Amino acid sequence: MALIDSPAVFKARCLAVGLTEDEHNALCTKGWSTYATFAFSVPVQAGQADESSFVTQVVQEVLGDPSHTSAAKLRRLHFESFTLTVADLRRKVDTPEDSKPRKLPPAELADRIGNLQRDIDPLKIEGSLEPSHAFINAVAQVVEDQRLRYIEWSRCTTRNQEVNNMKEDHALKVWQPDDKGTIKEVPKEPEVSAILSTDLEVHQALRRRGVAYALGQLMSFERHERLVASLFQEFQREPPEGFEKVSLKQLAQADREAHLMMAEKTRAGLVPGPNGELPLDIVVCEVIASPNFMWMLMPKPKRAAAPKAEAAHKAPTKKQAQRPPPPPPEPVAKRARVPMPKGLRGGVSVNEDKEPVCFGFNLKTCKHKGKKCPKGLHVCCANGCFSPAHAFVDHKS
Repeated sequence: MALIDSPAVFKARCLAVGLTEDEHNALCTKGWSTYATFAFSVPVQAGQADESSFVTQVVQEVLGDPSHTSAAKLRRLHFESFTLTVADLRRKVDTPEDSKPRKLPPAELADRIGNLQRDIDPLKIEGSLEPSHAFINAVAQVVEDQRLRYIEWSRCTTRNQEVNNMKEDHALKVWQPDDKGTIKEVPKEPEVSAILSTDLEVHQALRRRGVAYALGQLMSFERHERLVASLFQEFQREPPEGFEKVSLKQLAQADREAHLMMAEKTRAGLVPGPNGELPLDIVVCEVIASPNFMWMLMPKPKRAAAPKAEAAHKAPTKKQAQRPPPPPPEPVAKRARVPMPKGLRGGVSVNEDKEPVCFGFNLKTCKHKGKKCPKGLHVCCANGCFSPAHAFVDHKS
């Protein structure tokens, strides 16, 4: 729902310009409960010199007196309504495909949350059940575009995450051209992902998506709960012998397949049902009962275990058992050869614990002090010495 079609936003604006509750109710009685309806309350353009029709059809009907003190407030409200309606139509024509989702007005969002809270009581839309505003706006944009798009589970973030990650960071601002080609500074929102470590957190994220779908008027919370229940019913079902349990990866694949099937059934647009159902309320029931959806949730057979390795040798004979076993070959110690500087020939590069020795200390050229430096230990590199009291050059003398 656009801003111009929101009764809650229109009411908030009426009270903001100074109209009373009774005057707002009088407007609603005439059928002018939104910006869009009030903009065309009279067959003249707002701001024209001749406003006789506006006075007789609006001011007189609502206030009862053309010289009422609230007449100027009605003129202002009518002018704003007409301007916003024209701007909304222009936006729908000129907005590019890659534009950001429009934000729901705070008054409209609060009104929708209040209505949904009454419908799903005693569940509370708070904490893990309250979706982020960015998530809700993304769902509302899907409805406005009339094309279903799948929203990843990782984007089902909470309002708490959104609030805690709001911070001013100049590194997150980029310069991009707008639809008119003008280069502007665009703030880049910090990326926040939903926590999906356990099956409980996945279930909470999907329930949160149901709230966002209902607030965005894409699917009712009750119908979305049927979809979530179908997924987790198969996830918790004990598999038959020889089969693996349904995994969260299968749930994600089935959920994506369900949205793909719903997109195929709503190619004509996300249109509400004949009895006021939300756009996906009818098709989601058909998808849940579809064999293609249930096939995605079938347990997969377990992988065959690798065959045990057969004995490499047969049982030894009597003579072989009496013979003493041959001694194991002695391991040949391999020491990595490290080229030694000319002044340290005859020394070694590591101590008995295979720790490197500093060549600079032994040549008295190392500038670091202490028992060691980044190049190694400060000990004599003479084989078998490794004394920290003198260098290799002193050992030779």
